[in-house]
Amino acid sequence: MAVKYLWLGSYQSDEQFQKMLARNIGQASGFASQKGIVKGIDQIIQGSDTMDSIGVVSYPPYPVYPKKKVEREEWSRTGKSKDVTVGYINIKYITYFFRRIALMREVREWCKKKTDDVVVIIYEPSVAKLEAANYLKRKMNAKIFVIIPDIPELVNLGANKIIKTGKKIAARKMKSQFKNVDGFILYSACMADYYGFSRNQWIMVEGVYDPSEVREQDIEDQHTAIRLIYCGALDEFRGIPQLLQAFSELKDKEYELWLTGAGRSDNLIREYAQKDPRIHHFGYLDKRDDVLDLQQRADILIHTRDVTSPAAAYCFPSKVFEYLATGKPVISVKVPGIPDEYFKYMIPINTLTSEDIKKSIEIASSLDKKEMKDKGLEARKFILEKKCSRVQAEKIISFI
Repeated sequence: MAVKYLWLGSYQSDEQFQKMLARNIGQASGFASQKGIVKGIDQIIQGSDTMDSIGVVSYPPYPVYPKKKVEREEWSRTGKSKDVTVGYINIKYITYFFRRIALMREVREWCKKKTDDVVVIIYEPSVAKLEAANYLKRKMNAKIFVIIPDIPELVNLGANKIIKTGKKIAARKMKSQFKNVDGFILYSACMADYYGFSRNQWIMVEGVYDPSEVREQDIEDQHTAIRLIYCGALDEFRGIPQLLQAFSELKDKEYELWLTGAGRSDNLIREYAQKDPRIHHFGYLDKRDDVLDLQQRADILIHTRDVTSPAAAYCFPSKVFEYLATGKPVISVKVPGIPDEYFKYMIPINTLTSEDIKKSIEIASSLDKKEMKDKGLEARKFILEKKCSRVQAEKIISFI
């Protein structure tokens, strides 16, 4: 009998994502990660096996998002699949309940039409998604597998007290619902200890890299300065103050520092940039292609974050995939969530201090052009052969 997969996440079409009137870096990262895994699964499921998706996309509540209602949309990514993003009323504090109701309504409707063996894959667990999956388990004897890219209650720790309280309550409910889950796909092995999973309950798949995003390694762009680039959230816990201080002390060669993204360090970046014309802040770029092209024009890519933060051990930074795929040298702090094998292809930052960031930049910039190219090509090969959409999806489907 054919297998019918149902993806429960926040998956949406490229067109829908581009039309969103309010986006943030977290949404962009989640969109890219889901798109990569879904694409890989589409490539490997065979015969009459198919996969539909039901997505719940979280918008900032009205009036930050200028509409009180998020419209439902339906499309097909393969021609055979039915893909839906749910519509709901989007009013502050109660939008969660409307999303929950809308999701269950879509799942009940989906349940009416399916008689095959059913496998539900949840991306980024929530109480609402687990409730919907458990409904399908009761009605259709569905198997449930959960992909955990990060620990929800440890994300956005700067949130207000109401949101923090809601996260704690949701975390307790989620853990109680995990007993009905058949398996977990974790982005960090440390998550297994956090949740108390036994070894046969989970596998680790740090995420995926979609090979269609790879760019030509050499872009015709003549320049003399060594271009350093950081992409992502521009916050204190991402190490932006230390990075700016480290860069300000680089005087031995001609450098430029490029930053893309937005966050609570925007004002600090502006202050440094006013004093140092080598610093260029591009802000949040709407088009992912623009970010990827900038990465390809850079010479060295930098990943920093506070490794002592509660979430550091429980996530794999998706930027590492993007960076290594450029074929350029990458420097990164040794985040607990990044397996050691990745540091065969990166220059480590030993501690998140301006002194150690500066040292790592100097090591990377001291490589001659051939060394830079060889190191970059080795890293790119690793990502394209070992961490691409199809390979990572094969691990997931084999586990299922």
